[in-house]
Amino acid sequence: MALGWRIGIVGVGVIGGSIARRLRFSGFASYVLGVGRNEERLKAARDKGIIDTYSLDYDSLDELDIVVLATPLDHIIANLPVVLESVRPGAIVLDVGSVKRPVVDRYEQIRLKYPDRFFVPSHPVAGSHLSGFENSRKDMFLGRIAVVCPIDNPEDIISQVKLMYNFLGMDVIFMSADEHDKILAYTSHLPHIISFAFRDVVSEDYLKVSGGAFRDISRISNADIRLWNGIFRHNKDMLTASGRVFLKSFQEKLMTIEEGKAIGISYLPQQELDGVYSVAIDGPAGAGKSTIAKLLAMRLNFRLIDTGAMYRAATLACMRKGIALDNVDAVIDCVRSSSIELTEQVPPRAVLNGEDVSEEIRLPEVTNNVFYLAREPKIREHLVELQRDMALSGRAVIEGRDVTTVVLPEARFKFYLDASFEARFLRRFKELRDKGLEVDEQELRQDMIQRDANDLKRNVGPLRKAPDAFYVDSTNLSVEQALNVIFYEIKRRCANEEINI
Repeated sequence: MALGWRIGIVGVGVIGGSIARRLRFSGFASYVLGVGRNEERLKAARDKGIIDTYSLDYDSLDELDIVVLATPLDHIIANLPVVLESVRPGAIVLDVGSVKRPVVDRYEQIRLKYPDRFFVPSHPVAGSHLSGFENSRKDMFLGRIAVVCPIDNPEDIISQVKLMYNFLGMDVIFMSADEHDKILAYTSHLPHIISFAFRDVVSEDYLKVSGGAFRDISRISNADIRLWNGIFRHNKDMLTASGRVFLKSFQEKLMTIEEGKAIGISYLPQQELDGVYSVAIDGPAGAGKSTIAKLLAMRLNFRLIDTGAMYRAATLACMRKGIALDNVDAVIDCVRSSSIELTEQVPPRAVLNGEDVSEEIRLPEVTNNVFYLAREPKIREHLVELQRDMALSGRAVIEGRDVTTVVLPEARFKFYLDASFEARFLRRFKELRDKGLEVDEQELRQDMIQRDANDLKRNVGPLRKAPDAFYVDSTNLSVEQALNVIFYEIKRRCANEEINI
């Protein structure tokens, strides 16, 4: 992966601003240009560090790699030709609108004029009822789904768009524009119109005796009605069809209640699990997971499960036997026939076939070869089983890059420990220099961004934030401060939920 994409955001609002924040924070973007009509607002976004600079002119898009259209649908449709005209040959243009068919239809009308520009309709399914870049968040898209609706796009272009969404922390799924619009009518557009209608019938006098139910159903009614009227208009057929289905079900349930009968539902309510009283910490390399996990385990008097040490021990087992690490079958046989254990002391010792190898697994020749095993699904499956067995007993701290989503999704306490790419790079650079190693800054940056890309896009256990994980940004926190954020969040939840650990 090339280091540092040049990104353009047309429409630096809550969605465009959140995209800009995350792409800069994650290191995917080396430069972000904001384009809009209100210079005062764009200046403010620049001053807050959301974008690097701004422009009021589409001609400024001519040196960018990717341009994201994050304006209302009417604006996207009307201005798609001028955007394609403005970008350089080979550039990628994508929109993030929540209705796809009218955008695709507009592109089909003009696509022959721009054979060397690549337009990819897409929709990151996340957002906020609030508006404006002031409400943008760098964690808005973590753990969410992005829908991509390709139009005969070359495979490498789709791969680049998918990678961008991976750096936003999203999984990518592909579907047609019509399928997208039908599904979104039910999952997004219909709930909004129901919320608007519900809020209309509730008197202001009733609010003093409202509770959680009112809050949940009315929250999205605070969304920008002008924006949503455009969405409703452009997806009117799918929306009215879903609305009729809803009204039929709603009317049937009212009639059932009028008859004094109990209503039924067509789904099983999701039961909240008790969970395992362990702590799982996810996040990218260099965010401080290992250090924080060790200190947290000591403070809680929990066992520490170092998942990285297990992969290192498995790598060492293969290297000792002289097995070529790209020989998948031989590697799998070796790992499965090896005994890999972690002691219960903090930090734990790594034991391979009865021998303490805690120091040997940290040697550079082991470190440089771990990726061979980490990318192999059958090895991950085997080691995950060992890790789960240790963690499921409870009172453990486990850290890694998929522990909250794959290894231990049952963990009662989940954290996503994050940091900006620049902060993680500086930490790693200092660590290597402190060890007396000569480091080429550009090579280290390239290695780290490639490692992030590999972790984010891999098919098995990609790095993602679990929906119920508590987000911690350690960029400007000391180790002690980050540790305290996590420790006191655990204590707060224990007090609120009457958990005794």
